Amino acid sequence: MADNVTPLFSGPAVADIPGQLRQMAEMIERGEVLATSALFIVPQNNDWPMVFGWGDHLGDLGNIAVCELTKSWFVNNLTAWS
Repeated sequence: MADNVTPLFSGPAVADIPGQLRQMAEMIERGEVLATSALFIVPQNNDWPMVFGWGDHLGDLGNIAVCELTKSWFVNNLTAWS
């Protein structure tokens, strides 16, 4: 049996959060992802999530709107319609 393995993906594993964040930072620096602001939400067991923000501050209502748009995307794209 051949020992040749062809990697299908060369980036960090999905579970490698620091690696994924580094990869995203590199994509932003190369201009592949345009970002003037960013939110990073970390779920916490039995507590409110931790929320970190960078770039242009959207204000409380702007941050809420980004979260609501994200929620709407998940509802529309990840739920089954009968």
